[in-house]
Amino acid sequence: MDIERRLANHYTRWNLRTSEEEQFITFKNRVIKVSNDVLEKLLIVRPEIDHKFQQLLRQHSAEEPTIRRSQLVQRPNSPMLQAAREAQKFAESFYQYESTEKGFGDTHVYKAIKSSNSFDDLITIIQILFWILEEEVALEHQRDFAKKLRDASSLTPLMKFNFAIRGKTVVLYPVGDKFLDQGVTDYVISGLEKYPDVAKHFEKALAFYQSGDISSYRNLLDNLRFAMEQLLKEVLGNNKSLENQKDFLLRWLSGKEIHPHAVNMYHSLLFKEYTLYQNAAVKHNEAFSVDEVEFMIYLTATLVRFILQLDNKDN
Repeated sequence: MDIERRLANHYTRWNLRTSEEEQFITFKNRVIKVSNDVLEKLLIVRPEIDHKFQQLLRQHSAEEPTIRRSQLVQRPNSPMLQAAREAQKFAESFYQYESTEKGFGDTHVYKAIKSSNSFDDLITIIQILFWILEEEVALEHQRDFAKKLRDASSLTPLMKFNFAIRGKTVVLYPVGDKFLDQGVTDYVISGLEKYPDVAKHFEKALAFYQSGDISSYRNLLDNLRFAMEQLLKEVLGNNKSLENQKDFLLRWLSGKEIHPHAVNMYHSLLFKEYTLYQNAAVKHNEAFSVDEVEFMIYLTATLVRFILQLDNKDN
């Protein structure tokens, strides 16, 4: 069921609008519900995980440390007051206090989520939680938890996020319109695990886009080119510039089980249109529109994805 689309249509049909603050409260409650369902038993049985989370969260929040200092303490100063306190203790001795079974509400994870005051604060708490879980929980369980949280966020449009798997780590990403497409960009982010130098440039480009700063588009496009160039260097095993990879890549592609027309199409797109745009427009620092920048992100991701797929088959 495409609940996100149905809710969006319902909100539009009835002209229902909720503020960012209201959506944050709703999203936070959903995060608590999902976390309770998934993590309660784990955190109660293994309290050291909850303790590690608390320690890492303290490094993020830089809380004021507890410093010992002198203070006034009330002492009984009369026999009557002392007798009254002894009588109270005697009365209380007839009662036995027992704690009920511990639950998710007793954990540092719950308290951190509950006390968060903004989406930025909450998403940081969730990311820190995944950093702890990567050492303690199987990847498939982390992925299931991340999917449930992402689904919860999709019901509050202003709080949406996405995630990618990098090695054993769940990495959270902001979501914009048509951005971080699961079939293209997410595949590239997760597929570049063994190519950290390529991933560095590609993720820089995404960060520039997400910043919304138009003046950074030149750097964005440069990093897309660097990512493409570095990938070919590593896959083809040489240190040549993008323009000088024509013959090497053509031989590499021709050795795959791909139709010659597809090989020629890819080769022509990369070494003619793509490099021509980079050399003619980007190097001369011309004005760039949001639409063309998004197009170049998706185009580069598609070009990279194709190489990764073929390379993964070989390995």
